[in-house]
Amino acid sequence: MRLVDGSRVCLADLNHQVLFRERDLGKPKAAIAERRLKEINPFVTVESYGEVLSQHNVFRLAANCHVLIDASNNAETGFLLNLAAAKQHIPLVHARVWAMTGLLTTFWPGRGPCLACALLETPSNSRPTLIAPLPGIMGALQALEVMRILGGLGPALLGRVLIFKGDQFKFTEKTIRSYPLCPVCTA
Repeated sequence: MRLVDGSRVCLADLNHQVLFRERDLGKPKAAIAERRLKEINPFVTVESYGEVLSQHNVFRLAANCHVLIDASNNAETGFLLNLAAAKQHIPLVHARVWAMTGLLTTFWPGRGPCLACALLETPSNSRPTLIAPLPGIMGALQALEVMRILGGLGPALLGRVLIFKGDQFKFTEKTIRSYPLCPVCTA
C-alpha cells in the first residue's frame, strides 16, 4: 500500500479520520497513517510519501500500483490520479463526500469510463459541514471495491456511481458511460 499526502494532521481531521489522534496534531499525515496501519496489521507493506500529488510526481508515485484509490475529496487530485490510471491501464476507485452525501465509483480507462468522461459534480461549499461517519462509510465501501478487484472478482461499480444520502439513509445509483471523444481515456 502506498500512501501519498503532503499535509499534516489538524484538529478538523480528528472528527472523521480514524487513524489520527490528538497527539498526532501537526505531524505528517502519511507517516502517521503508515505507522498506525502497521500497528493494526504488522504483515501489511506500507510506503508513505509526505508529498503533495502534482503533475510532476503523479506518474512516479503511481508506478507499479495495481489499483489507484482516490479518497482525497479534491478534484485536482482526482484528475491527476485519473491520468495515471489511464496511462497505466489500471482501475481508479474514486470516492467523494460532502455534508451528508457520498459517492463511489470505479473508473477503468479502456474497460469503462474515466473520471473525465463522468463529469461528476460536487455541490458548492454552501452545504453544512461534513458529518463524521460519512467518510468511514464510503471508505469501507471503497475498500470492499478494491478488495473485489485485487481478489479477481472485478469491479462492481464500473460504469455506475453509487450515491449514499445520509439525510435520507438511502442508496441510489446512476449509470455513467465512456465519452467517445474523451481526451484522457481515448488518447
